[in-house]
Amino acid sequence: MLVFQAESNTYWFNAASLEEADQYLLLGLVLGLAVYNRVLLDFPLPLALYKKLLGQPTLLRDLEDMQPTLGRSLRALLDWDPDLGAVEDVFCLTFSHEVDCFGERRTVELVPGGEGIAVTEDNRMEYVEAMVDYFLNRSIADSFDAFAQGFRILCDGPAIGLFNAQVSAAQRGAARRDAAQRSCGLC
Repeated sequence: MLVFQAESNTYWFNAASLEEADQYLLLGLVLGLAVYNRVLLDFPLPLALYKKLLGQPTLLRDLEDMQPTLGRSLRALLDWDPDLGAVEDVFCLTFSHEVDCFGERRTVELVPGGEGIAVTEDNRMEYVEAMVDYFLNRSIADSFDAFAQGFRILCDGPAIGLFNAQVSAAQRGAARRDAAQRSCGLC
């Protein structure tokens, strides 16, 4: 149902889950009930989940927080200096991604015909956006929609306003941490 993300110590939706939508709806109800009653759970979820519940866009920064290694890899692609070598020759990527589905490797196209589209200097931003969209939205869309439906049964309307304030505070904390990392000269 959910997968533990060891790098960030959070839980995220399992894109290969065989659970039915009603199981995710029930999970959303339980977490919504906890939020509504201000009960703290030892169940760490990434900021991206809260942003999605509030209808805010998820970005590379959210993926970097949840899966730092993948996020850094995508950031390195964006920051690559083409004077060091052509993006397509160094990274050897296409607009596709391999996923493990119960021990079987499957290729998922990030865009139609993606297996045949090389990632170049000109389209690397689109590739990163497609990867972020795949990991944080497309691959988990049905599960998240059911979860959100259950969550909103209890935490919609005025109650979501309190939740929104908590997410805004978390975002400000992340922004301060990012600024401190950039100014330290080591990051």
